[in-house]
Amino acid sequence: MPFPRLKVFILASFISGLISFPQNIIGCGPMMDPYDYFTSFYSKALVDIGPSKPYFYTNLLTFYDDWDYTEDSTAFINDALIAEWQTYVPGASKKDVVDFVYNRSVNEVKQLQAAMRQPAATIAPALKRNGMAMQLLQQKKTEAVQYLLLAKAIEPVCVSPDPWSDGPKRDSAGINQYINQATAAWQKTTDAFLKNKYAFLRCKLAFYNNRFNDCTRWYAEGFDDNNTSAVKTMALSYSAGANFKSGKGKEAAYAFSKTFAQTAPKHRKAVFFGFLWATDQCNLSLLDAYCSIARNPKEQAMMAAMFGLWGYEYHLPVIEKVYQLDPQCELLPLLVLREINKVEERFLTPMLDKQPGSQAFYYSWNEPDTAALSDAHVQDLIAVLEKMSNNPAANNQSAFATATAYLHYMRKDVTAANNWLAKAKAMPASNAVKDQQQMVGLLIQTASLQAMNSSNENALLPQLKWLQQQAEQSAEFGMFYRNLMAQVIAPAYYQQGDLYKTVLAYGLADKAMKPDSSGYIYYGYTANAIEFLQNKLNTPDIIALYDYLNNKPATAYDAFLMSNNSVTKDDVTDMLGTTYLREFDFAKAIDWLKKQNKPTLLTSEQYNYKTYKTTMLNVNPFHDYLNDWQRYEKPLSKPMSKLAFAEKMLSLQQSIDTASNNAVKSKLYYQLASGLYNMSYYGNSWMLMAYNRPNSNWNSGKYDAAWEKEYYAVHTAKNYYLKAYELSPDKEFKAAAYFLAAKCAQRQIARPDYDWNNYDAYESNMKVFQKKFANNAMFANFKKEFGSTKFYQFAYSRCSYLRDFVAKSK
Repeated sequence: MPFPRLKVFILASFISGLISFPQNIIGCGPMMDPYDYFTSFYSKALVDIGPSKPYFYTNLLTFYDDWDYTEDSTAFINDALIAEWQTYVPGASKKDVVDFVYNRSVNEVKQLQAAMRQPAATIAPALKRNGMAMQLLQQKKTEAVQYLLLAKAIEPVCVSPDPWSDGPKRDSAGINQYINQATAAWQKTTDAFLKNKYAFLRCKLAFYNNRFNDCTRWYAEGFDDNNTSAVKTMALSYSAGANFKSGKGKEAAYAFSKTFAQTAPKHRKAVFFGFLWATDQCNLSLLDAYCSIARNPKEQAMMAAMFGLWGYEYHLPVIEKVYQLDPQCELLPLLVLREINKVEERFLTPMLDKQPGSQAFYYSWNEPDTAALSDAHVQDLIAVLEKMSNNPAANNQSAFATATAYLHYMRKDVTAANNWLAKAKAMPASNAVKDQQQMVGLLIQTASLQAMNSSNENALLPQLKWLQQQAEQSAEFGMFYRNLMAQVIAPAYYQQGDLYKTVLAYGLADKAMKPDSSGYIYYGYTANAIEFLQNKLNTPDIIALYDYLNNKPATAYDAFLMSNNSVTKDDVTDMLGTTYLREFDFAKAIDWLKKQNKPTLLTSEQYNYKTYKTTMLNVNPFHDYLNDWQRYEKPLSKPMSKLAFAEKMLSLQQSIDTASNNAVKSKLYYQLASGLYNMSYYGNSWMLMAYNRPNSNWNSGKYDAAWEKEYYAVHTAKNYYLKAYELSPDKEFKAAAYFLAAKCAQRQIARPDYDWNNYDAYESNMKVFQKKFANNAMFANFKKEFGSTKFYQFAYSRCSYLRDFVAKSK
C-alpha cells in the first residue's frame, strides 16, 4: 500500500513532532538487554500485550517497544473512521475506503466531482476500480465529495515537521481562507456525518494556524458529550495540543487523558507523548492538582494511571489512587505489572544474586543495597494488593491475589504465599492467570524444600516438566525456566555440595531460551554450564558427572535432568582429557579422550583483513618458530584432534627411553618442547589447556590454578629445549634449541598487573619489567656460543630484542 498522502483522518499529527524522553537510567552497562537484565517470573500475558507493550517496565529504553522494528503496513489506518465511511457510503468495501481516503489525490477527487456534473467526464482508472468512488458517484453524494476535496486540499499545510527540520512555511492568510470554507460548510450542512467532519477540520486548521483559543473553543462548539463520531477524538487531540501550546498544561493533560481513553490502542502511544509534554514527563508532584479538574472518578483514575505509565520510581501511591477512584480502571493491571517488575529488579534480583551458586544468565548491574531499600515497599505493595484482591468490585481479583502470593514468596514467607495462592486459585481466572499461579506455586514449592534429595526432586518433577513445556511455546516462559534452573535449582545443589548436578541445572538453563514471536532472543544470555564445568569443578567432581551421565537414569528426575541439556558426555570427556593435558599426563588424557563420540579438533579462526573473510585454520601443534606471530604458519592439511596430539606426545616421551643415541633424543626433546610451547598461552594450540584466550593476558606470576603456571611460564618447555640443546651434537640444532629456551625464559618474566589505585607504582614496575624483558639473561651466552652459526644470523635478522641486546653490549 502506498504511503498515505492524506493524514487528515489519522490521530492528530501534532503529536508526531514531539520527541521522546529518556527515563532515569541508573544501571547502564555494556550489552545490557533492556528486556532481560533482571530476574523475572511474572508474565506480561496478564495484561493485553499488544496495546500495553509500549508501557511495560524497562529502565533501559524510553518505551519498551523502542526496539520493535516490525512494521505494520496498516498501523496508520483509523478503523473507526473507515467504518463510519463504510456506513455512510453503502456498498463500499473497507479496502476501497482506505484506498480512497488515504491514497487518492486532490486531482482525482476533482475528476470525481466533474463526473458528477458531467457524466462523460474522464476519470482515472484507479477511481474506476475503487468501489467507494463509484458508490459516491452512483449515489450522487456531491456534498461528501466536496468535503473530501477540502480535506485533501488542506493536507500540505497540516503536516507536522519531523524533529530535525523547521517544517513547511505556512500561509496564514491562506489557512484562514480554508477555515472560512470549513466554517461556512459546517454552518450550512444538515448532514450530521459531514457536520462532524467539518467541525474536525476547523479544529485542525486552527491548530496549524496557531489559533489555539479558537481550536479549543471550536472543539467545544462542535462536539458535545453525546457525540460518538470518530473525528471527535481526533479533534480532541488537537484541542489538547492547543491547550499545551497555550501554556495550559493541566487542561492539556486532561484532554490528552480523555483522548487516550477514547483512542484505539495502536494509536495511543502518540497521545501519550502529548501527555508527557503536558505533565512535565509525568511529574508526580502535579498528580493531585491535574486530576482535580477531571469531571468524574473514572476520568480522574485514567489520568492518574497515565502518570504511572512512565518512570523508574516506585508508583505505589499512583496505584492506590487509581484503585480508590476506579477499581475497574483498565490500566490498573498494567500498573501492578510495572510495579512488580520494579520489585523484581530491585529486590528479588539482588537477593537471588547473593546466593552461593547463583548464576544470572544475563548481563546486569545493581546497587548493592537495593534489596534492603525495597523491603518496606514490598510490604506496602502487599498490603495494597491484599485489599484489591478482597474487593469484588475490582477486576482481576485472582491476578492481584496471585501477585500477592508471589510477593510473599519473595519475602520468604512461605506460609503466607501458600495461603494467598490458595485464595487466588479459588477465584475465577483466565488461562494466563492460571499459568502464573502455577509458576508461583513452583517457586513456593522450591522455597519449601530443605534439601534437593531424590524424594524432593521427584516431587518437583511434574511442575518442572510443565514449565519446560511452557518454555517450548513461549520466549517469556523460556526466560522463567532459565531463571529458575540457574538461580533457584542450581544454587540449591551448589550449597549442598552436589556440583555435578549444579552443572546439569545450568545445562537445562542453557537450553531454555527460545525466540519470541518476532524472532528476538534475549541477547544478554550466555551459556554458563560449560563455563562452570571448565572453571569450577575439580577432577573427582567431573568424573562423578561423567559417571552420572554414563549410567542409566535411576529416576524419572534423573532422566529429566539429562535430557535436553547443553552438557554432553563429550563435553565432560573433553574436560577430563584437558585436565590431564594440563598436567602433561598424556596417558590418562588419552584414556578419557578416547571416550568422545566426536573428537575435539585443533582449529583456529583467522580473519583476513584484505578479503574480509574468516577461515578455519588447522593449527600445527609441533610447528617451531622464532616469533610468536609466526605460530599460525605451516598449518596442517587436516585438523589434528586433542586425542591425536596426546598420543603423539606420549609416543615422543616413550621414544626417548628407547632412543639409540643422543642425537635422536635431542630431536625428541625438541619436538616435545615445541608441543608444550604451543599448548601455552603463547602458542597456536592454547586450546589444549584453556577454553578462552584473552589477548591482553600475560604471565603475571600469579596463578588462579596450578596448571596456569605452565600455561603462562612454560617451565617444562624451556627445560626440554635445554635438554635438546645439551644432547645434540649438531651446533646449528643446538643454537635453535638454546634460542627457543631463551624465548621461554623471557616468558617467565612476570609482568606487573595494572594498578588502578597507584598508576605511578604501576608505571615504575612496568619499566623494570620491560628492562628485564629486553635484556634476556640467556642472550649473552647465545651470542658467545653460537655467534658464528648460520642460525645466529637467522635469529639476529628476525629478533629485535636480540639485535638491541647486541647493540648495547658492544
